[in-house]
Amino acid sequence: MERFATSIEASIDNNNWLAALFMALAMPDICAALENPERQVGDRYKDWFNRYLKQTYNPENTYELLLATSPDAVHGWPPEAIESMKRKPASRETAFTAEDCYRLRCKCLHQGLPERMGQDRIHFTKPHPTGIQIHKCSFNGVLQISIDVFCKDVAKAVLVWWDTAQAIPEISTRAQQLIKIYGLDAQELPIVGYGS
Repeated sequence: MERFATSIEASIDNNNWLAALFMALAMPDICAALENPERQVGDRYKDWFNRYLKQTYNPENTYELLLATSPDAVHGWPPEAIESMKRKPASRETAFTAEDCYRLRCKCLHQGLPERMGQDRIHFTKPHPTGIQIHKCSFNGVLQISIDVFCKDVAKAVLVWWDTAQAIPEISTRAQQLIKIYGLDAQELPIVGYGS
């Protein structure tokens, strides 16, 4: 799974934004299929998103959002401040749900369209040249997402998932069947038998 995360990172490093985005949108599919290939695609995709990306992209409250985005910021806060943040719902305008991500995956990978639910659009933006991070803003029904942040978040989630999943024999066995890119020299080529 590291090769997939590395591919996302390399695409980001090379400003190959579409490659990074397409890989990032496919990763919940790949990971969830390794867990349970018999489960419905949409259900397994959304479940994986909710387990590994929900806290960052669709938090329930401001405390959950802060834990996902700036965990050091809440270290040492008094319990009453934390409880207050837990009671304050996170903004729904900037929420990017599992359903949104699945819809985007379907629309983007199959039709090249940047849609989430209904006719709501998503605008992916490149990193700002000054290093200022503008991520998850909403204006007139358009959700802005910084493409590098989103793709890095997915790559990181894949590695967190894999850290535990690789110890499960069924998942590890299925992962060995995933696509590999081979070199043309004899040492890298797999041995393939022809005929009988």
